[in-house]
Amino acid sequence: MSRPNHADRDEQYTWDTDRIFATPADWDRYRESLQTDLDADDPPSEPVESTAAARDLVDAVSDWYRRAQRLELYATLRDCVTDAEAASDRARRARDLSSTLEAAVARRLDRLRRTDKPTLDRIERGLDERRHYFASLRRRAARQRSPDVEAVIEQFAEQRTSADRIVRAVTNEDFAPPTVETPDGEERTITQGRYRRALSSPDREYRRTVYESYLDAFADHEGTLATAYAEKLSAASALAEVRGFDSIRELQLTNRTYPESGLEVQFPQTLHETLIESVADAIGPRERARDLRAERLGVEMVRPWDTEVSLADDPEPELSYERARDLIVGSLAPLGEKYQDLARDFFASRRVDVYECADKRSDIPAFCPSSADDGAFVLLNFTGDVRTTFYLAHELGHALHVEHYRSEPTMYATGPRPVSEIPSLLHEILLAEHLIDRGGPLGAHARNRRLEALSGMLYGQAANAAFKRRLAAAVDDGETLSADRIADASLAVQSQFDPALEPCKRSRYQWLTGQLFRDAFHHYQYVLGAVGALHVRESLREDGRSPAAYREFLRTTGQEEPLAQFERLGIDLTTSDPYERATSVFDGYLDEWT
Repeated sequence: MSRPNHADRDEQYTWDTDRIFATPADWDRYRESLQTDLDADDPPSEPVESTAAARDLVDAVSDWYRRAQRLELYATLRDCVTDAEAASDRARRARDLSSTLEAAVARRLDRLRRTDKPTLDRIERGLDERRHYFASLRRRAARQRSPDVEAVIEQFAEQRTSADRIVRAVTNEDFAPPTVETPDGEERTITQGRYRRALSSPDREYRRTVYESYLDAFADHEGTLATAYAEKLSAASALAEVRGFDSIRELQLTNRTYPESGLEVQFPQTLHETLIESVADAIGPRERARDLRAERLGVEMVRPWDTEVSLADDPEPELSYERARDLIVGSLAPLGEKYQDLARDFFASRRVDVYECADKRSDIPAFCPSSADDGAFVLLNFTGDVRTTFYLAHELGHALHVEHYRSEPTMYATGPRPVSEIPSLLHEILLAEHLIDRGGPLGAHARNRRLEALSGMLYGQAANAAFKRRLAAAVDDGETLSADRIADASLAVQSQFDPALEPCKRSRYQWLTGQLFRDAFHHYQYVLGAVGALHVRESLREDGRSPAAYREFLRTTGQEEPLAQFERLGIDLTTSDPYERATSVFDGYLDEWT
């Protein structure tokens, strides 16, 4: 069955980009206005001496980022239709503008770089709500080169990110989805959006055929993707050296918040190490989960094509998008009626692009781009199953996080990466509980999805973090990454974090199916999201934490450092305790199947 083009979908199931800019011409005019302001900016070269001057600097920089967010959001949404040449051109112009913006910010920050520490300390103490933002700009300025050097660095921004566009071109345009015969004798094309659902079939031979055909299709691009990823890491290593970081990891753990407001936060490398090692040391529950899977499926050992099939006894029920939406809203009752009203309003405003299309991005199952002014939108490839219903709940968590912090000053209307997955994974946990309480086949499949999601977020993402750590360290050491070397690293890490999964000869290609266009060091945020979400759920249920306190956390995530935010939730990331508690909760969920 062929997929329709995006333009042929009923508009109620597509997002309304006109609420950002009514026409592409309006986007062009808005971009030109910001471009003009950036080109005309000519700050004085002397150090910043007064609190008033610091306020002006903060306000100018934060406003530039606010305006750029809107342009990037519109370009991102329109570029999700992958064969639209105008959209690709608009995305390129948005990237060009981003480089101009960074060069203009560098000129402003150069004044901070020239200012002595006692003066900066005095100014910072005298600032009001701008203090946290100013402190972030100070840290950026301390690593900055001269404006002329910064301008040269930004001239090469397009080249630094070219590997990402190669990856997207291969996975969205060059990738030829295999066609296989279903158990019913029908021909089925296994797109990226349909792959995991096909692997959930109860027919094991069909699952194996799907897995092998799909990995073979990716194997055709192994050399290209391996080269692109090696170039991506090489570019990151070069940038780290220019910026004065000791490694790719330090560079990428020092990252901008999203949507990009100019704020920058740093997650300590030592705590990243603690995360990986703590999960690796608590591998027992995952091995137990694999044993449970083998027992429920009646197989001697779990193979790669057995990992997605549900452990529920009854066939998985089909869900309409409307029913999925209503079930999700109902599951949010523990967060209060006001929170549920926000969810209803979001769904009513055409902010979700629901279904897979022939010309729509399918290299990512779902995501939630946003801007402080315009709010959030959700790309989804909904297939009427439990998994994509949970994807919708997950992305709605991001969207409602945005709705909470949008009430704050624009410079703080953003989410730091370390806390960004707590709202989304809390939604998944609440939806699972809601459906399990309702019982029946849907509840059984929700119980399975909860195991699947938490296993992936805790163990799978920790494994991915360890894998990318190994590759990045090799590049930092001047070593060359070949396809074989990358595959060997992937297999070694998977054997450590998933020892009960029996690999096959195609397992070497599994890494090709990951989101290679993202930063190497983004996986830790999902582990932290699972740890944080499980803790918040327990606090709401057992410790008397009010929904209002959680909503206050959502509202203020841009206003303090991530470690302080975790501490406010009652989580100490300097120890292994949070990871041990999270894996213990996962272990408890396994008890429900015995």
